[in-house]
Amino acid sequence: MALRPRDFTIREHRQRRREVDVFALHTDSLLVEIKHPAGAEGGVLMSYRTCRNREDLTGGRENAVAVESL
Repeated sequence: MALRPRDFTIREHRQRRREVDVFALHTDSLLVEIKHPAGAEGGVLMSYRTCRNREDLTGGRENAVAVESL
């Protein structure tokens, strides 16, 4: 992606209700999330969507991708 360090933010948080670790790469126009369920029983999930800036957590429609297909 050739991003400079100031062009993106990487975050990690946990969805407690679902016991999922979420890692996010957030730029001014794109949000990519990788979700890792506890025990990895459901496999690794990935999604991406457009956004207006790094504070925009809703943005466009979420697009899910199966990691196995990458």
